[in-house]
Amino acid sequence: MKLSVNGEDREFPDGGRLGCLLDELALSSRKGVAVAVNQSVVPTREWGERELSEGDAVLVIQATQGG
Repeated sequence: MKLSVNGEDREFPDGGRLGCLLDELALSSRKGVAVAVNQSVVPTREWGERELSEGDAVLVIQATQGG
């Protein structure tokens, strides 16, 4: 299925879950990551259960620190 991840088109297996996508992106274990699907924030505890569908728009935001 086709998804949009941070504005870029991406192919992902049908029936895939958000947690699997974040694993693929090496983001699932990082701290300071927030995720929204179709403009709705998905709590961290729901990442593994949240199914993705054709055309979903996933936005991943990573906190950074500066000085």
